Amino acid sequence: MTLWNGAGENVDDIGFDIDMAAKAIDHYGRATGVGTSIIDTRGKPLYNVGYSGVTCKFCSKVRNLLDTEGDYCAKVHLYGGYQAERFGGKYIFFCPMGLVHWASPISSEGMVKGYLLCGPALMVEPDDFLIEDLMLKNHIKEKYLDNLRQYLEYVPVIPPHKVTSLSELLFMVASHI
Repeated sequence: MTLWNGAGENVDDIGFDIDMAAKAIDHYGRATGVGTSIIDTRGKPLYNVGYSGVTCKFCSKVRNLLDTEGDYCAKVHLYGGYQAERFGGKYIFFCPMGLVHWASPISSEGMVKGYLLCGPALMVEPDDFLIEDLMLKNHIKEKYLDNLRQYLEYVPVIPPHKVTSLSELLFMVASHI
């Protein structure tokens, strides 16, 4: 399998077995039902597994309304990866949209070569999600509320204790790679 990063560069020389990593997150994603990605040390996606294809539509809609830069999420995801590296191999975090993600670094020969990233997910039911607060904080007009709620319905809801377990399992997968 030859994979390419977002910059069109071949990722054969990234420092870990990308085929094994892709196979591992394929299984992880199928078992958990959560979108999972491999990103490089600059935040560029190398491989994605999305089992809830509409989940990104919520973030895309919000980003379009905010008119944010295209790599905004990549920066947030990379920061989560850095924190996972800093805090012992796993890190659970909320993105600015209020959705939960978790990350683990992929290391080889004592060096971080990339990151596994999971999410987005909710830890509360969509009805309890404070979308109005998100809209107020980001100056989004109320006329978009119903549309955003529609997309939010597709984001998986995972209780906090399960997110913690999924983060632990992701760390084990990253360690295996």
